[in-house]
Amino acid sequence: MATLKAIKAPAQASLAQAIARTYEIREAIKALEAEAKALRPVLDEAVTTHSLVTIGGYALLKSTRERSDLDKAAVRLALGDRFDDCLKVSAYTVLEIKLVHQ
Repeated sequence: MATLKAIKAPAQASLAQAIARTYEIREAIKALEAEAKALRPVLDEAVTTHSLVTIGGYALLKSTRERSDLDKAAVRLALGDRFDDCLKVSAYTVLEIKLVHQ
């Protein structure tokens, strides 16, 4: 018979602080990403005629990149019923923190 080892849980105050701080950081990231998205048109306008703009010690570069992806609808049409045999399922963990109003 296997012996069970006790796992010491972190102090509740430390856990509560870690959850709260992680939540705050994630909210700050969302706000900063929204701000950056709002500034994007200004940046795009600056590089409409030139792919490189230097100003205030910064270099703004614009380039086009390509990425190849499979068109699942086209593959399904080509393979028919065999499409499902080619699907791969990957599992991953998600840690969510939601604000609970008390």
